[in-house]
Amino acid sequence: QTTFVRRPDQCFSFSLDRVFRPDENTAEVHRSCSYPAVQQLMAGQNAALLAYGHGGSGKADTAFGSKFSPGLLSMTVEALFSMGLSAVTLTAVDVYNNSLRDLLSKSGAAAPGLRL
Repeated sequence: QTTFVRRPDQCFSFSLDRVFRPDENTAEVHRSCSYPAVQQLMAGQNAALLAYGHGGSGKADTAFGSKFSPGLLSMTVEALFSMGLSAVTLTAVDVYNNSLRDLLSKSGAAAPGLRL
């Protein structure tokens, strides 16, 4: 359990399954997080992955990767297709200042049909 203190009069506690070190790569995050989610999906369950952190901490890089290194989204979809799935419905949103932004749209517009 990790405790984050925001103000002297307030204390927030969060229980975390795993915290990754800065030297761990996206493939290690995939093996630990998104691949088990793939197994859940193949067993007929829903799954969600959540990345939390300060702006600029690498959440988008981990999710989307680069042209030289795949991100969690492409690794996850590839794993689903390799297990025989032929279609996938995927949602990726950014939550910031109480608003949602669709990360899969080219414009980065507000996520349609989604609200906080």
